[in-house]
Amino acid sequence: RRILLVPKVCTIPKNTKGSIVIRTPVENALVCSSTQASLLRALDAVDIIKMVTMKKELWEIKEISDAMSSGKIIYTGENTSPDFETILDRRPEVAFVFSGHHGMQAMTRKFDELGITYAVCCDYMEQSPAGKLEWIKFFGLFCDKEREAELFFEEKLKKIGEIASRIDRKKPLPKVSWGLIYNGQVYIAASDSYVASMINMAGGNYVFSTLPPKYYTISIEEFYMRSKDADILIFSTMKLFCPTIESIVVQAPILAKMKSISNKNVWYLGKDYYQSSDKTDEIFEDLCLMFSDETSAQNNVKHFIKYKE
Repeated sequence: RRILLVPKVCTIPKNTKGSIVIRTPVENALVCSSTQASLLRALDAVDIIKMVTMKKELWEIKEISDAMSSGKIIYTGENTSPDFETILDRRPEVAFVFSGHHGMQAMTRKFDELGITYAVCCDYMEQSPAGKLEWIKFFGLFCDKEREAELFFEEKLKKIGEIASRIDRKKPLPKVSWGLIYNGQVYIAASDSYVASMINMAGGNYVFSTLPPKYYTISIEEFYMRSKDADILIFSTMKLFCPTIESIVVQAPILAKMKSISNKNVWYLGKDYYQSSDKTDEIFEDLCLMFSDETSAQNNVKHFIKYKE
């Protein structure tokens, strides 16, 4: 698919055959991912969002929650079963979607059928935090804020570099496991994912780094074998879905023998984790603080929460 962005102050070129034409700056967008919304927040462009596929009570981005309360932004139903009639009636200038192994291919096929224009952002599939953050340049194009996006990206990269330079790499690297259990399988961050990259950059030793790329699910048994000696377990869900360490163990009793669980060094994602792509530097710093093994440092973590039990 080829998208041609044409400023609204300009005339559309004559030879646009084969291109999807979108006029910029966009003023009416459907956003299908909270990570996308956070990048628009960084550009001070939340006002272009008119529709979302996540309920109001789940939003931690205040500008979006407030706009939904006032009716400026409407909920169109979840990505798996959106209200296509409402979307068609309100016809967004662009719907921001995502593809890949957890993608919205069924929705985009329906959009093709209905003539709804969409653009694909696959930030979650990036292999480094810089790659994930760089998608802000993509959104800058739609908002006519290319320069702002460039400056934001450069500033965040600088901050990540400064944080990384403070890590004491002479200390033994803590072993770190990351995953969640669903339907008898464990969903991990692949060895070539931005999560794995961040863990290793932050001074951790990711226990799944030796797995082949693109491994997203493994058995509970393999998860245990690779994670049993991990110093830290980051259970990649929110407290709403897994409120205690015991609620993890109930799903897989063998995990009770893991070092991280025995030592109660288990963390879960804060409610704003997936709405903080624009705060990648803070998330990276959180990992550095978590891996320091100092209570005073861990108390300053912002986007992860340690189970108290």
